[in-house]
Amino acid sequence: MASAAASPAAKGSVMQPFQPAADQQVQMVDQNQLMDILTTIQRSLDVKESAIPANIKEVQKLDISESLGEILNADPQEGVINAVDRQASDVINLVTMLYEAIWDDESVPIPIKELIGRTQVTIIKVALSDNEFFNRENHPARAILNEYTAAGIGWTEVEKLEDDPLYQKIQNQVNQILLEYDDDISFFENLIDDFRTFRAKEAAKTRKLEQKILRANERQDRMEDIRELVTQKIEER
Repeated sequence: MASAAASPAAKGSVMQPFQPAADQQVQMVDQNQLMDILTTIQRSLDVKESAIPANIKEVQKLDISESLGEILNADPQEGVINAVDRQASDVINLVTMLYEAIWDDESVPIPIKELIGRTQVTIIKVALSDNEFFNRENHPARAILNEYTAAGIGWTEVEKLEDDPLYQKIQNQVNQILLEYDDDISFFENLIDDFRTFRAKEAAKTRKLEQKILRANERQDRMEDIRELVTQKIEER
């Protein structure tokens, strides 16, 4: 049975198997064609600064099934339906469910989810070309998503996203994923190293600021003790 994004059985963002009509001929796209189509979708995505959506309903999520269907049959031949084979559609569906899990995680702020969501097409391409993607729990392309998600859980939302270091860092790396990934998995390893270095530096800045505030409080306490002592001595005299 074939799986096609253009099928009337396609529901939501998940690709569904369908049985073509008697007068329809199904033409499967090969791996290279599918990768080219995904690259076209990927290039249509760009990361722009935007205000924080009021709720999850205001965020426009990519429907990969719909996007694939539009491109697959943008120039249809009579009686012919272009489709994705079952194996490829299963991979796409598994990656889609991975992203749905991130969207459903209420501990991750919406702006961070929105950035992570833009990497979906690239990650689909990785999963289609690398059989280790699902087999390796620490696969770099999966690990970078975990890094962003974990960082987002502890992130405090701000009004001006352009002034927030963490948001800007993830945004810049997502842009790199969209524009620079070229089938080399070490690309994600470098991103992970860079991101972890960034977070370590930010944590060090936070600790330094906390210590500075603590020392300032201690000085203030000492000044108050001195003033209290001076007042006491004056009153005694």
